[in-house]
Parts: sequence; C-alpha cells; structure tokens
Amino acid sequence: MLVAAGGLTSGATTALGQNYPAKSIRLLVPQSAGSATDTVARAIGQKLSERMGQPVVIDNRAGASGLIAGEMAAKAPPDGHTVRIVSATHTVNPSLRKSMPYDAIRDFTPITLATGQSYLLLTHPSLPVENVQELVRLAKRRLGQISYASAAVGSLGHPDFELLKTEVAKWAKVVNAAGIKSE
Repeated sequence: MLVAAGGLTSGATTALGQNYPAKSIRLLVPQSAGSATDTVARAIGQKLSERMGQPVVIDNRAGASGLIAGEMAAKAPPDGHTVRIVSATHTVNPSLRKSMPYDAIRDFTPITLATGQSYLLLTHPSLPVENVQELVRLAKRRLGQISYASAAVGSLGHPDFELLKTEVAKWAKVVNAAGIKSE
C-alpha cells in the first residue's frame, strides 16, 4: 500500500509541467477519524507528504454514505490539491439513490488502488448455525425474523445481504404459493 502511495507522485510534477504541489494537499476521507479508511489515508498521507515536500492534511468528512466527501471533492478546483479516498459506497451509491450531487464516474479520475477488503460473516453464538447454508435454511424457516448489520447503506456487505433477503423472500413466496411444507 505504501509503495503504491509513493507511486502516486512519480509522474506528478512532469505531467503538470509546473511546481506541483504548490501548497498542501487536502485528502478527503469519507469516514470518521480512527476508522480503517482513516488509518489507511493517514499512512498514505504521511508518505505523500515526505515524497512531495508539502503537508497532506487529512480531512474527515463522514456521513451520507460518502456523499459529503464526494461532493466536496467534485466541487474542488481540479488542480490536484484535493484528493479523495474512495470506498465501496462510491460505486454503490448511484444505484441506491435517485439523485446524486455529482457523477460518480465523470467527476473523478482514479489514481490507484490502495487496499482490498475481505468479507467476514459472523453470527451470535446463540444462533444455531455453523455455516452459510445453515444460516440460509434458518432464514427461510424464520422469514423476516433475522436481521443483519452493516457499516452503512451501500457499504461492503449491505447490497449482498439485501440480495440474500430478496432471494429468501422469493423462495418463501414460491413455497407458500405451492402449499409446500418446507424445512
């Protein structure tokens, strides 16, 4: 990740043909201070600051599933002095919202992939399941009685669990319509 951050600067001054950066760089983070995204941003910011000779100011703008930071970045002058960390919500938000204060593709230029994330599915020990298949069977038996939590609307996990809920509900509708007793 830090090697990738160093690579961000390799062609910056040549590409702009001027003294870049001419001032501090503002790194917009769409999550709260202390979050995983903030931690990554601070590590990248430190390396960028060392490499570019200008301060990198971390600006946490949490809320609205990343829309606050996104709108600020989209409205910033396109001079390279405002950069935004993007999380999964950036790509999911357009499909969840009727209107957006920016175009998630047109208004941004990708620079690099800084991290990857993995999913981890956890259940409370009192839930009588030991794998995903058992969880799905239980959800089918207890339709509408099992809830889940995710970090935010559009965050990793949220769309996946909504899809799972939809599929379980479709299954239950078919079974009920057919009058089938299921387990």
